[in-house]
Amino acid sequence: MLEINGVDERSVWGRFRMPVRPRLLDFRMHPQSDVVEQHSNEWVRSRLGSVFENTHSLDVFLRGRHGAWAGFAHPSADLAWATVVADVFQFWFLLDDVVTYHRASEADGSGDFDGYSSLFDDLRSIMAGSPPRQHSVHTDAFRDLFDRARTRLSAEQQHRFISYIEVMLDGFVDEIALRACGGDLDFDGYMDLHRRSSGMDWVYLLVERGMDVDLSAARESHPEIFTLHDVLTNTLIYGNDILGFRRDHVAGDQMNGVVVLMRHGMELQEAVNHVSALLLAGEREFVDLRAKILASELGKDPQISGYLAELGQVLVGDQQWHYVSPRYHGEQHEWNGVRWGYFELTRARTYFVSADAPE
Repeated sequence: MLEINGVDERSVWGRFRMPVRPRLLDFRMHPQSDVVEQHSNEWVRSRLGSVFENTHSLDVFLRGRHGAWAGFAHPSADLAWATVVADVFQFWFLLDDVVTYHRASEADGSGDFDGYSSLFDDLRSIMAGSPPRQHSVHTDAFRDLFDRARTRLSAEQQHRFISYIEVMLDGFVDEIALRACGGDLDFDGYMDLHRRSSGMDWVYLLVERGMDVDLSAARESHPEIFTLHDVLTNTLIYGNDILGFRRDHVAGDQMNGVVVLMRHGMELQEAVNHVSALLLAGEREFVDLRAKILASELGKDPQISGYLAELGQVLVGDQQWHYVSPRYHGEQHEWNGVRWGYFELTRARTYFVSADAPE
């Protein structure tokens, strides 16, 4: 494992070569992406601003451009729905930061497991139509999001939305417990857990609704669509593991596939190569399976074909956002357009070196 303790903020402590990642699908932005991001940032300031220690920490979070994800990955949504998606993403990114980067108290090492469990129980209560046992900024913001989202969901979609969020919350609980006990996972165990805690199923549901589609009856009749979801989830995780490695490693977080492989003996470049191979295979599998569905009788339905096209935007938009977002590459990050080649890692930033850098 790389050692970075005591390293200067500007010192390079890690370096890897990002393999070439061919773009299999065309990328397009939401026509009002800037408006979506601006409105979502205003929502964070008004609804969640008080959870930050100070204005600076709030500004740092907003510079992560979490509110931009919807404009990158769901370009066909109307403005109101794209803003809902952006706000939901902001909320879960913030909660994920609290869960992931919380540190147990130096006094007893116990952390705040009970506090998180209580919060998650309160979120479940809200989804069940009951008041939370304890009102907080988080519960009030979640109620606002839940109420806004469900106004456009069918009864069946509301049920699925709740079940998907409950799976994610259970994944959060398992991650917290794993960190608290210092447990270790192999790569397959990590993927099993991270597929649950990543929450991508509710993302696909929001995209489904944004495309005026209801797939609630399709799990039995057309399971291939949900298989496509699974392939996409794995692929998005692989991409996040590579481009998010610097941030996770600096924070000492083990919920990253590259980190897991290194804990089990791989060097950094070897681990990146392994995950990159899975990423490229996943993208190809997604494109091929989607093409197969589109060529079938099911693909002749314009609502289904439109939804599948938008899932392709989720794939390429999420990739683009991961390059652009300072969340993973440091507060001062401004992407220079380099997609592959050498990446140099410091405590403060990722440096995207020219793709022409020597071997």
